[in-house]
Amino acid sequence: MRLSPHLLVVSLGALALIGASFPSRILAAPDAIFPGPEADLAVAQEQENRTDTVTLENNLRIAYFVDAWDRTDRRQILAMLDSWAPAFTTPVIRECVFQVFDQEEALAAAVRLRKFDAVCIYSYQMPTLGKALQLEPSLLIGSENAPQLSLVLLVRRNSGFQSIRELEGKNIIIDTANLGALPIMWLGQAAASDGLASTGQGGLQARLGLSTDSFNAIAPVFFGNADACVVSQQGFTENAGMNPQILQQLHQITKSPTFTTRVLTFPPDADRSKKSAILALRPSLKVDARTNGFLSPQNLTFYDVAEGDFDVFKNFEGRSLPDPPGTPMSGNPSLTATFKDEPVAAVPD
Repeated sequence: MRLSPHLLVVSLGALALIGASFPSRILAAPDAIFPGPEADLAVAQEQENRTDTVTLENNLRIAYFVDAWDRTDRRQILAMLDSWAPAFTTPVIRECVFQVFDQEEALAAAVRLRKFDAVCIYSYQMPTLGKALQLEPSLLIGSENAPQLSLVLLVRRNSGFQSIRELEGKNIIIDTANLGALPIMWLGQAAASDGLASTGQGGLQARLGLSTDSFNAIAPVFFGNADACVVSQQGFTENAGMNPQILQQLHQITKSPTFTTRVLTFPPDADRSKKSAILALRPSLKVDARTNGFLSPQNLTFYDVAEGDFDVFKNFEGRSLPDPPGTPMSGNPSLTATFKDEPVAAVPD
């Protein structure tokens, strides 16, 4: 089996939270489902008009955001949302309709025009997009075990690497599936904490590969074809459980705080009856994400929001994120992003 992600040379010292105007887009996805033109007013209006098909009074209309770093299979996203819909059906809500957005501007415009009853975003967007739209966080979305996770930076035990600064110029594979830009932001923040933000190059210079799951991030490091990887602690534990040699060969050199990953929010003018109906479902609201041949590691579970769940993301504010693979360069001189065509093999020839 071979993994060949694009490698992206980026400056990680300045990575952090993006503003609500960042024009992200979905890559290699059907245009009819994930439109990806330039995020200008005309595009925003076009995407707003598409929501006219989901304005029935007894429908629950949910906007679902996926950023351009997220490497979740787009068909799996559709299968997952299709499995969500029946779970939200109540006597008040006859049908649940989702619309996927890949541009924050278009999503914000549609929400301001009251096109949606609820909005599902990444938790890292709460201090920016959530604040701009006055979204009320109501339900966290997580695994069966917990609504939070931690990220770990792994290297081979015999590599000699002991800190992030030693990964200058190295290959780092990052599992971004279902997490979006969160692992990129955390790695940048961790690099800054290691003193790399003060260097003349603006921080750690590393080549990043984006992976679709934890195994395909861990395997290249395990076989010596990449220098480090970022995965969730749970992903590391599960892979090590299936192959004990992973735990023998790899170890973490730093670990993140706990993060929530996704949150279901309500606009300030949300329909009260629909909102109450959804919140009443919370104690029993679970979604089997294993549908249409796509297997999710665990079923999704919804949790109540606790005070302070989003405070950790304030550490990312005021910094920028380089353009993801496949998007035009931002022109920010403090960030470099150059694509390399070098494949990263998960298993040696």
